[in-house]
Amino acid sequence: MGDVLSFPEADALVVAGEVKRLRANVVVDWSASKESLLGDLASLAPGEQLLSFNEIDLVVEHAQCGIPPIWKVGSPKAGPKILANGRPAVSGNRYGKDLYTAGSHCPLQWAPTIEGVALVRARYAVWHSALTRLAASLHGKLKNIAVMPPIAPAAPWNTAA
Repeated sequence: MGDVLSFPEADALVVAGEVKRLRANVVVDWSASKESLLGDLASLAPGEQLLSFNEIDLVVEHAQCGIPPIWKVGSPKAGPKILANGRPAVSGNRYGKDLYTAGSHCPLQWAPTIEGVALVRARYAVWHSALTRLAASLHGKLKNIAVMPPIAPAAPWNTAA
C-alpha cells in the first residue's frame, strides 16, 4: 500500500488550493469581447450572446488531458440549410420537378455558426486567462516546481497579435 497511503506533496496541495480560488462562474462581456473573439466576423455576430464558463473546471479538465481547449473550428461558410432528410430547405411552393413559385429560395446558414466560433474562442480565452492568473498566484509559493505562465498564445486566432 506504500504510495497509496502517503500524503500528497506539499506543492500539490498549494496548487490545488490556488486552483480552488479560481472563479466558478465567469461571464464574458459580449459587447466588449466580440471584436477580439471574431475579428472580421463580428459584424455577422448576434447582438447579444451569453458566454459563461467555470475556470476551475476548464483548468482541471485540460490539465488532466494535457491539451489546450480547441479554438479552431474552421472559418464559417454560408451554405444551404439542410433538412433532417438530407435535402436542402426551400422556402416557397414547388409545383413540379424544379418548378417553384416566384420568390422561392434556399435559406442559407453559416457552418460552423458564428455563435459556435465565438463560444470555442471565448472558452479558450477564459482558460488562458485563468492559467495566467494561476501562474502569477503560485509564483514563489512552491518548493520543487518553477511556475511559468502559459506559452500558448492568448488569442491564436488573431494572427496580427
